[in-house]
Amino acid sequence: MYPISAETIADACKFFVVYDNKDLYDKMHAERLRSIIPAERYVEILLSYAGHAVVFYLLEVGLLKQVSLNALTGNPLQRSELRKNRKQSRQYLAIVAEHLRQRRHPKLASRVRRMIRDRHTTSPLIGWAINRRTRFLSSIAENLEVRRLSKKQFDAQFYTHLYWDVLPTGLDPLLHYVRYGRAEQRIIRFKQERRRAGRSPRRLQERFATEDLRS
Repeated sequence: MYPISAETIADACKFFVVYDNKDLYDKMHAERLRSIIPAERYVEILLSYAGHAVVFYLLEVGLLKQVSLNALTGNPLQRSELRKNRKQSRQYLAIVAEHLRQRRHPKLASRVRRMIRDRHTTSPLIGWAINRRTRFLSSIAENLEVRRLSKKQFDAQFYTHLYWDVLPTGLDPLLHYVRYGRAEQRIIRFKQERRRAGRSPRRLQERFATEDLRS
């Protein structure tokens, strides 16, 4: 975790913040940045349903290089340009489908998932996940940790509900936690703890996002 405060923000920089305003963590972090950085040095672009890992969205729509170069020259692309080809992004469609499912629109969610299958047989993100998985097979330490957490009945449903950026990666939630989530101090739960928890993933997400900003 990293603190967001006036002491950690460079005085001479101009900031271009591209984020998913539908992601709770991104939204709260952007609000914090907005309260610290002077308006003349702060530009934000909202990309709804692009996901916490916006860089993957930009990669899939073919704009990552252009966005980076334009930011260096001080001329960021407009939101409409960044969203023009959004349906080319597997990550975007997966997050839209998940939001529809959570809002109890299963038919629409299924339709969007079919779009993913029909239009995205391969993508840079899938290739990245496959390569990561291949490297994982050679890692004895990771394999042992996956087995250990699996025996303890790792609650994948809880993990994916709490962190919406997990599903679009294409990785198994348990593997995602072992490889990335643990280093990021993400919260997990085991299935036998469900009855004792007393809080929904959404409430936990709000609580931990607030605590993260205070740290």
